[in-house]
This record gives sequence, C-alpha cells and structure tokens, in this order.
Amino acid sequence: MSKKFLIEAFGSPVSEEARLEDVDLEDVAAVGLQRLDATIGLDDVEKIYTGMNADVTYALMDAVETLDLDIEVQPFYPKVNDIAEEDDISYQDAWKKGFTWRNNRLFVNDEENDEQDLVDLTVRFGDAGNNGQALLQHARRKGVPALDFNLDDLVDKEAAYGDGETEAVAPDPEEAAAA
Repeated sequence: MSKKFLIEAFGSPVSEEARLEDVDLEDVAAVGLQRLDATIGLDDVEKIYTGMNADVTYALMDAVETLDLDIEVQPFYPKVNDIAEEDDISYQDAWKKGFTWRNNRLFVNDEENDEQDLVDLTVRFGDAGNNGQALLQHARRKGVPALDFNLDDLVDKEAAYGDGETEAVAPDPEEAAAA
C-alpha cells in the first residue's frame, strides 16, 4: 500500500543565520528524511506534500533525489491572494483560511471527491521550539498520526537561541541520521 505524507519544516534548522556553517537546507532535509526512514521506513511512501516556502521545498526535492528515493514531492499551497480577494479579507486572514482548507483537504475525507488525496502521516522537521506544534495537534485531532523530529544538532545554538551555548560541530548527514 502506497502512503502519502505531509512534511513541514519550522524554526532554526531552516534559518540560514542559525544553521551550522557547513549545513545547508538540503542537508537539513536529508537528515530529516534519513531519520524518518530509520523510524518508520520510506519504502512505501509514494508522495510527500509540503506547504513550506520554495527554498525549503526545493531542498526537500533535492534531498529526495540525492538519497535516491522514489518519492514525488508535491507542493500544496492555498491560493491566498485569490481567497483574500474573493472573501474580501486581509491577506493574513486569507492565509489562515487557506491553510485550514489545505489541512482539511489532506486530513478529512471528502466523500464527493474520489480523487482527493489524504495523508497517512504528518511530519514536523524543526527545533526544540514550538513552531509547528499547531499543525501536529490539528493533524492528531483529525485522526492523522504526527511525528516531530528535532534537528537542533544542525544549528548553532547560540545563534538560534541566544543562550550562550557553544557551537556544535557540523554533523555528516549520514551520521546524523543514525542519531
């Protein structure tokens, strides 16, 4: 049975200023995918949906290719400007409405639409902060399992959190996947 996942990335691992010097977005995506593979396996995954910004989405696509995974990455964005214009609401309100629509499309069955894709799992790649927790909670409320992968080992803790911790050594993506 082929599976479909929603993967989103949040926080310091996707911030160029906070990542370790030798770690780029493709490394972050590759480490996340390797950890996901080690946890649940990716052999049956047909498609990954994402609503991440274009840079992170392209990095995820590149990581899938570099890791030689036979998985389609499908950006899935609401048309926020169309929603704002159509409903005569602010861009921010349209953004919230759009992502509620997107999540309902991925998490809730529409019996009138046989071609609708539902996801089997929601995954958050991020840091120790709470960015993205709402997505995971929403998925779980809708009965979709959700996993949270902390990628703090890929960031300069001082730059990311300002807590005075020393900078970590940049991990090799293959070694970090084993962590």
